[in-house]
Amino acid sequence: LFPPGAETCPGHILQIFVKNSIVDSVAYGARPLGKLAEGGAPITGWLARQCPLDGQARLLAHPDLFLGSLGDLVHVFHYASSPLYGDVQRRFLLQEVEDLLRPHFDPSAVAGGVAEALGFESGIAARTPELV
Repeated sequence: LFPPGAETCPGHILQIFVKNSIVDSVAYGARPLGKLAEGGAPITGWLARQCPLDGQARLLAHPDLFLGSLGDLVHVFHYASSPLYGDVQRRFLLQEVEDLLRPHFDPSAVAGGVAEALGFESGIAARTPELV
């Protein structure tokens, strides 16, 4: 994928835009490692007090926000300036992410875990389609 010895492909920018109407509900000003910064919530007030801007912002990565099921609230833009990063590398990256997440979203595993948490015998979800 990359030239020998190259472990990364520099020059990536990820921009996440959040509607003003929800930004205070889903973001906060943070210190390193994600701890809430003093006065970091609401984030709009924290940013207004920053001069110059200093610190980090953290964003709740809820699927409903990013997949659009709650409306047009979040927009994500990605840009890679490197000619080494193209469609093939993007597909490999997305496949790797999907492979990592798949076990956590397997409907039979989720239903089985819910059934056990509710006190049902192990494996009931496989026999009861309405739980899947």
